[in-house]
Amino acid sequence: MARKRSIIKSMVRRALYQLEGRFKVCYVSREEVGEKLVCVPGGRIVHSDSWAIYLEDDTAIPYHRIVEIRDETGRLLWSRSSGLWNKNNSSVQDRK
Repeated sequence: MARKRSIIKSMVRRALYQLEGRFKVCYVSREEVGEKLVCVPGGRIVHSDSWAIYLEDDTAIPYHRIVEIRDETGRLLWSRSSGLWNKNNSSVQDRK
């Protein structure tokens, strides 16, 4: 798990520094009735550590729950399934 976490951490940091908050982090959120995909704007991230990113409301999102990073228009930049940073992919639609 540590290797995957370090890859995800690197991708989030890349987005933070290269895109200056103009991106969305999508993660699996556990709900009372199951799980759902939630996307939060990168501008809401206030800091990170070796385990998670933290939002302005003190919500902690562990790296192992992050599955996608999208640009501000919804285009896929990185996904856990591909493992590749793809800044120019304009064919992927934002999930609702």
